Order: sequence, then structure tokens, then C-alpha cells
Amino acid sequence: MDYTTAFVELMREYERDRDIARAALDNKRLEVYECIPRVRAIETQLKEISIWLARQILTNGRDSKSLERLKRESDLLVSEKKQLMADSRFGADYFDTPFRCPVCHDTGFVGTARCACLKQRLTEKYYNCSNIGDALLHENFSTFDIGCYSAKVVESEGVSPRLKMKAVLDICKGFADSFINGRPSGNLLFYGKPGLGKTFLCNCLAKEILDRGATVLYMTAPKLFKALEAFRFEAQKEGEPEPLGIVTDVDLLIIDDLGTEISTLVTASGLFEILSERLLLNKPIIISTNLSPTDIMNQYSERIASRLVGDFRMLKFIGDDIRLRNKYRKFMPQE
Repeated sequence: MDYTTAFVELMREYERDRDIARAALDNKRLEVYECIPRVRAIETQLKEISIWLARQILTNGRDSKSLERLKRESDLLVSEKKQLMADSRFGADYFDTPFRCPVCHDTGFVGTARCACLKQRLTEKYYNCSNIGDALLHENFSTFDIGCYSAKVVESEGVSPRLKMKAVLDICKGFADSFINGRPSGNLLFYGKPGLGKTFLCNCLAKEILDRGATVLYMTAPKLFKALEAFRFEAQKEGEPEPLGIVTDVDLLIIDDLGTEISTLVTASGLFEILSERLLLNKPIIISTNLSPTDIMNQYSERIASRLVGDFRMLKFIGDDIRLRNKYRKFMPQE
């Protein structure tokens, strides 16, 4: 499965869920009918009333007396059925259909709007396509080691990497905590040289916020824009009518390694549309990049750069490559 088939596959899953729910309900009915034959008789009468009602409307228009009589009969039968079920070992709610989602009844939609369960399940499919699920087992706030950063002050920054990252970590934890009571205001942009933990912190935030029940889409910039290109050309064929729907719908969008994508008119247009839509809806974005603010201004158009620099909290990562540092850490003196 890839990004272009995720939506269609999920719709098939919803159909299977509905089939399972209907089969479970049918089995329940057979069980009840065997123990309480009157319930079967009542349901048969209710079906007949529905047919009579349809005929009344088609042949006699709105015959108020007939409609009122049928309504009274129907109400009495429904009340009798409820009482029979309530007095039995099954209980009054035994016929409640066991849908996975009681809101949309496993259709994925409430009216024409996407149900929250569809948003989350579609996000999870896209999330799996990003191939970072395993990374979250060992890249989260509980495993983030501030000791990996040097305690020596960087003269040009006036602070040590360790203290700098302690401040960044606190900001990120506060950002995650804000999802408890609602969507946080503002966006985060991590920038700095490679190997300083930007992707690690993105993973930390993804796991923490997913665990809080919010929807998160995490993608590297190359995969995101490759997916958008595929959607533009294949979405209609595959049945997904909204190319940017999931990117707009999720509670949090994380774009890792911005600047490593192949720059085309399609990617530029896609990035601008993503930024504009989410900023307009006040939906947060986290971006990581190896580009400096100056590089961003040079690489992207003015309208994109102004959003990245002006609408994001810029968090600079400093120090030496901690991936190399960790590799050779056992040979280094302790600080």
C-alpha cells in the first residue's frame, strides 16, 4: 500500500467493519427470536406498518388519520418490544449495533464531513507509509538524553549546546502539553546543522501528541511532495477527491528535512498551499531543516520564506554532530 491507495483501502476496511457489525446483529436477532418469539412477531408487524405507511403516502397523499393510526400502532409495538427486551436476560440495548465508531456507524462520514475516526485511521495509514513507527519505540522524550550535548559554551552563541537544548526541549514539552486542552497556538521550526537531534525531537513530539489522542501526520519533505505529486495525477483515479485533505485535516503536521526535496513548480505550489491552508485554520506545523534563515530566504520564494520565518518559532540547534559523538562517546573524556 502507498499514499495513493490508502484512502481506497480504508474505505474497504469500513465496508468490512459494517459487514461484521451486521452479521453480529443478525446472530443476536436469531438468538432473541428463539427465546422470545413475540419479538420476531413485533418486528414483522413493524415492517408491515412501514410498507403500509409508504403505500398511504403514495396513494392517499398525507391522510392525517391514517398516518396517526399507524404511528400509534408503531409506538405501541416499539414500547412492547423494549419492555420485553428489558425484562429478558438480554437487556434493552442488546440490539444496539456493535459499530467500531458509534458516531458514523462505520461509514467514515457524518453527513458529508469526515468523521474523526476516519481522520485518525487515514492518518495512521499515512503514518505507517512514512516508515517511522519503529523509530518511536526508542526516539521519545523518555529516551532523549540531554547529556549527548556538550556543556562547553559556544562563543558565537554565548551558551553551551546542552543549555540551549535544555531550553528547546522545555519548549517542545510545553508544545505537547498544550494538546491536552486544545490546539496550541503557533508553529515550530527546528534549524541547524545535520546530526543535532532535529529529527529525534520531531519523533518525540509525534509520539507524545499521538499518545494524547490527537491526529499527527509525520513525513519527510521528499516523501510529502512525492505523495502530493502522486495525488495530483492519481487521486481522481483512486477515488480520493481531496489531494491535500489529510495534510489539512490532521491536528499536527510534521515536515522533516525541509530543503532536501527536489525543487519544482509543483513542490513550491504544494508547500505554499499547505502553509497557507494550515496557517489560515490555525493548525500547527512543525518543520525541521538543515537550512539557516538566510538559506530559507534564498531557496524559497518570498511568499513562502515570509511564512516560514514570520509565522514559526525558530529554534536553533547548535553543537557538534551528536550521531558521531555518540558513536565515539566511549573513547571521549566525560564532561
